[in-house]
Amino acid sequence: MTIRRDLHEDNRRSWNAATPVHNQHKQDQAGFLRAGNELLFAEDYELLGPLTGKALLHLQCNSGQDSLCLARHGARVTGVDISDEAIEFARALARDSGIPASFERADIYDWLPQAAAQGRRFDIVYSSYGWLGWLSDLREWARGVASVLRPGGQLVVLEFHPFVWMFDEQRRLTFSYSGARAGEVIENPDGIGDYVAAAGEALAPSGFTESPDKFVNPHPVHEFAWTIADLLAAVREAGLTLECFEEWDHSNGCKPYAELVRVDDHDGRRWTTAPGQPRIPMMLGLRARKPGGLALHIVDAFTDTPFAGNPAAVCVLDEPLPEPTMQAIATENNLSETAFIRRTGDDYSIRWFTPTVEIDLCGHATLASAFVVLELLEHH
Repeated sequence: MTIRRDLHEDNRRSWNAATPVHNQHKQDQAGFLRAGNELLFAEDYELLGPLTGKALLHLQCNSGQDSLCLARHGARVTGVDISDEAIEFARALARDSGIPASFERADIYDWLPQAAAQGRRFDIVYSSYGWLGWLSDLREWARGVASVLRPGGQLVVLEFHPFVWMFDEQRRLTFSYSGARAGEVIENPDGIGDYVAAAGEALAPSGFTESPDKFVNPHPVHEFAWTIADLLAAVREAGLTLECFEEWDHSNGCKPYAELVRVDDHDGRRWTTAPGQPRIPMMLGLRARKPGGLALHIVDAFTDTPFAGNPAAVCVLDEPLPEPTMQAIATENNLSETAFIRRTGDDYSIRWFTPTVEIDLCGHATLASAFVVLELLEHH
């Protein structure tokens, strides 16, 4: 495996051509989101869990519609996508809908190591519905994800099952199940098509507008056939612990085969095989967690010179610790003060311990904690 930035750039051009066409089909998306309407599915939220106050990184976020749904559920969302057109649209949609989120244009293979080096960390990294086949190096992607997760943070992905893409719309065997690990590339000279036009209201629940002209994309794309084994191996080798793996016999928002029928649910945006036909795997979902542990920082207050000033330990907690445990940590640190900080909603709680007792306030440990929060946890 190797990162193919040259192919990524071809894909960026193709997405830049297709994205405005896709969004032209979708009526008043900002109003749709402002009204509280939902674009994601129950499977997404079940794997994600509670979102309030969580720092969430949405990789390959496309035009940001799903990102803003996550933000509306209380997450502090950063979306990243390679397409200039997609990110420009996402920023405008956030502004017009009044839902706060930030969006950054980058190849994620560049963005992830840069973010890690800057100390940016997230509680959740999320990708869904059409991300896997664009990755040229799955192991490097997984390592990048792990590098920006906080201890205890989770990777959550949903994707159409690799089995689905072995067949064309008539379910004729067309493509190999595997190949990306061996360096094979699937070449598509037709580029990104107008799949929103094909899906209709399933991908435009805010209202669908037909286009009078058939879209022809002048830019080819290159895709990669990763298997489930490839995905699981990459996650494991990155040091993440698999918590949940699911498969479903329906497809959310996408009708890959002409003969599929709508699932009888509340909004008709799912498809499955017809009654009496064999059921096949059509989607997968995965949740993996970065092993927990306490992030401990030693900060010298009142100085900009290493090993000078007044040192304090700052311990970043994901969950509350029992008071005896905090006291034992402070005793082992054997510094004048150890501060324990933990995010609570939009704020941080803080407690101060000497090697022998908890105290009501410590100035230099508070300054040290502010440095950790502003320069390491919330640097962006």
